[in-house]
Amino acid sequence: LTGVTNAKSGYTTADSIKTYQALGYKLVSDDTKGAEIVFDNEDGKDQSYTVHFIHDTITVDPENPGK
Repeated sequence: LTGVTNAKSGYTTADSIKTYQALGYKLVSDDTKGAEIVFDNEDGKDQSYTVHFIHDTITVDPENPGK
């Protein structure tokens, strides 16, 4: 992402999170908490954020045969 100081980026993690969840991942944490990313005022420093996923698991048995 690129932008100017204190400007909104127009990007949230929501769509990416939905994509990974549909692929079988479970969201653990999102540093942005789903908020739109805003550029800081430290031009010499890169901003970073972390979205942490784990592999999700499901129980498959006769009562829950899976997909």
